[in-house]
Amino acid sequence: MLPEKFKAGKRNTKTIKFPGTDQDIIITVLSEAELQDAALATEKLFKFSGIEINPRTLDIYESEKTTQILYRALRDPEDSGPIASNIKEFRSLLTTDEKDILVEEYLSFKIECSLNIDTTSKKESHITGGFKNDE
Repeated sequence: MLPEKFKAGKRNTKTIKFPGTDQDIIITVLSEAELQDAALATEKLFKFSGIEINPRTLDIYESEKTTQILYRALRDPEDSGPIASNIKEFRSLLTTDEKDILVEEYLSFKIECSLNIDTTSKKESHITGGFKNDE
């Protein structure tokens, strides 16, 4: 089945150290569906907590969405599961500085993976006549 072949080639992972430790963790670039799950979990948390998203709460909302993304992107190298049993535990593990470092790691790795896709696309452009779908 074609979607299974797409998924098989897409998992971009890298082993990094958890900030301030010598503990290995795996970082992975999330799929569109995983990013949507993170955004929806953030929305759900805000609605459940009765917090309205407005200019005053936007920073907190974005911070939580970033935490949700990291929770999904960071994995235990031993079993490929999350590094915390749930999002609440994950939040309690992170300091602001550690979170900032992990965000930088994620974004750098995401760009690195995107550059690999761009390079591959350019190499293959002679096959497609240079056609590029600009959506």
